[in-house]
Amino acid sequence: MLGKSHPAAARRPPPAPAPAVQRWAVMATDEETAAALRARQAELAGEVTALAEPIRAPGVQVQFGKRAGDHTSDAVMQMERSVAAEQLQHVSVEIDRALEKLADGTYRRCDACGGEIAAERLEALPWATRCIACQAANR
Repeated sequence: MLGKSHPAAARRPPPAPAPAVQRWAVMATDEETAAALRARQAELAGEVTALAEPIRAPGVQVQFGKRAGDHTSDAVMQMERSVAAEQLQHVSVEIDRALEKLADGTYRRCDACGGEIAAERLEALPWATRCIACQAANR
């Protein structure tokens, strides 16, 4: 292991902090739940916008193939960013559905079986629209 006085240790960037795991508290009111869902949706929109930014300057053609060098890795990274953006957009659609359920009074009810969605599930995933059993059966 390199000590602080070793030249290579000075060049190495500090380790990135672990991403914070956001736990959603069980909301006391539907208004607080809706506000938290809208805030998360706004965060997602920002993340999707950031992922849509091109990796290279506009006008630089991203290519695949042999000897394409950095362009191949850029193309792969752009595809990964596109997939991540699609997943975030899917969560945004799920949040829209949860907001609809709040508005029509069916939040906390499973879309599939009509049973109650466990508070623990909604704490972990406030935009859940199915109970654990129905979600597991749907996969």
